[in-house]
Amino acid sequence: MFDVSGSYTKEKLLKMLPAEVVEKLFKFINIGVGKDPVPVDLGSLRGCESLPDKKRAIYSVLRAATGAIDKSTSRKLKGFLSDYLKDKDFSIDLNDLCSELEQAGAFGAEIADRIESVLADIREVGYDEQTWEDLFLQGRKIIIIGLGNEVGDSTHQLLDMLVGSLFNWQMNHDSGFLSIVIDELVDQDFSTGSPLQTIVKQGRKFHTALIGATQDYYNQGSSSLDTMKQANIKSFCRPGKSEDHVAQKLGYRDAIDAGFNKFKAGDTILELDAYNKETGENEALTLNGRVVNFVETPLYEKFKELYGCY
Repeated sequence: MFDVSGSYTKEKLLKMLPAEVVEKLFKFINIGVGKDPVPVDLGSLRGCESLPDKKRAIYSVLRAATGAIDKSTSRKLKGFLSDYLKDKDFSIDLNDLCSELEQAGAFGAEIADRIESVLADIREVGYDEQTWEDLFLQGRKIIIIGLGNEVGDSTHQLLDMLVGSLFNWQMNHDSGFLSIVIDELVDQDFSTGSPLQTIVKQGRKFHTALIGATQDYYNQGSSSLDTMKQANIKSFCRPGKSEDHVAQKLGYRDAIDAGFNKFKAGDTILELDAYNKETGENEALTLNGRVVNFVETPLYEKFKELYGCY
């Protein structure tokens, strides 16, 4: 979970869940000066067995930091990385890489200029010399990485870099299902070749789900909206439009029959294309339900058994 809105702090979760659940189920990492460092080494090459593996690992991090780049610049960057990484092992220094890019001509100077601010932020807060695998092996917990405002103006760049690094690790390991949650999406890059767009298009192949929340309004012609539409997931506290249509999908005659006029806090409707493992195809589903107190559910009892929450 990448939390940029402060919605999933330990203090707030303690107001929603029992203390023993919060302690057993979550690991909190709050990035910032005087707080926690970036939890992984974004320049790590561990687990990369070949030069193409190294290129993919570092390219995904750089591409997340640069934002959209044209095909020519992308080719030049990959060519640069082929030379730069051929004698590198274990890890590279991103600041050293940035300095080398500045000497690589106009394309390199442009890329270095784009990523300089976020590298300065990372330098300021520091990072742990470990990989995602090292982090996951520390315990079976949901990891909440709080970015907040402590990493300067490049929060969205650092978030994209972390997500790009994480998905690249998952593609190489694919050791289990991975859910990546972003709350909330702020200036994220959904352009062609970006980590988030790659997850939307290829995440299913590598057992990865991307879940994002945003309060922003997306123009109907925006590339961000087009990318998110590919997943075809919509949720409502109450349908704002076509209420009768949604009600009929749920098996009711109309919105009144469905009780939309009596919606209360906790009532919800979810429209989505769900992947059917048996047929190998997506199927359109419309579900309705109600959010209930977690401690009153059978799932809470199961968590108590799994995590020793007594």
